[in-house]
Amino acid sequence: MNKNMISKQRHVIITVTILVMLSGILGSCTPGNNGGNVEEFNPYQGNKGVTQQFLENSPPKEIDFTMSEQVDTIPFTVSLLLENEGAHDVQNGVVVLGFEEDYVVVNDVDYFKSFTLLGKSKISKYGEENIIKFSMLAKNLEPQSQSHTVTIISTLCYDYKTAYTATACIDLERYINPKTRETPICTMRTMSSGGQGAPIAVTKVETELRASQEEDIIIPDFKIYIANRGNGQAIAKDSVNKACSSETLEKEDLNTVYVNAWLGETQLNCRPKNDRIQGNEGYVKFGNRDEDYVKCTLEEGNDVSKKTYQSPLRITLDYGYTHSISKDILIRKEMI
Repeated sequence: MNKNMISKQRHVIITVTILVMLSGILGSCTPGNNGGNVEEFNPYQGNKGVTQQFLENSPPKEIDFTMSEQVDTIPFTVSLLLENEGAHDVQNGVVVLGFEEDYVVVNDVDYFKSFTLLGKSKISKYGEENIIKFSMLAKNLEPQSQSHTVTIISTLCYDYKTAYTATACIDLERYINPKTRETPICTMRTMSSGGQGAPIAVTKVETELRASQEEDIIIPDFKIYIANRGNGQAIAKDSVNKACSSETLEKEDLNTVYVNAWLGETQLNCRPKNDRIQGNEGYVKFGNRDEDYVKCTLEEGNDVSKKTYQSPLRITLDYGYTHSISKDILIRKEMI
């Protein structure tokens, strides 16, 4: 074999090797598995909003004045880890501490602090975290007291939102000509959901059709079931600041969620309403079961000549939310 043939064979081998390596590199850069697209993260799942927890030993389990009998106060810190585990951003949230002022006082300017936390999103699986700290002072006990347990309560108050989307089937032919209709493009069914990345959830939606007072018009109604799936309490969106202040909450402030809904680009008229509501907005007020429903209606209706169709259904819930946790501190000293 001459030198020219050997040189050509080496050139072919090197070229093939390079192509194989490039193929492997390009293959590893292909989005997703098996050449598919990378799956986008869905933040609208679960039933959490902003969560909180005390950091370890902050506050401490025990404050001992035994070795500090001549001291009137002992400083300590309350540290809270806040995390937005839902899909809605929080602006101007408030955390406030509650305690017995005869035994504990705040060494800060205020006993409440504000916070802002971004929620989960399509590009982030985790919401924002923040650590809030309060500088506190424990008071020495009265001479006749040996110990006393103080409860530190941390309460969050913040505005939140739930967003629900689905494809609704409006089966007009089933209502008008149930026996002679052709195979429909869709079937009316109950739409259900486990959560939308928020403590207040749309749990299911039922579609109903009824005749209008106007001839040849069919009215679609949507019965929207809403539940509190978090471990706190809903507050009317315009009264959330009252829950973390000394202001008195009215009956209408508690367990109240405002509801808006759209079928395609048309806003539905939701009921019931209260004196604070204007326009098409409706509301639910939870009772003992933490669940209720609103009925939202396409007031203009559909002409009977229109065939069965599908349309996007969009629902938004607006509310405030409040949630508390607590921890006990033992203040003690030896009796003289």
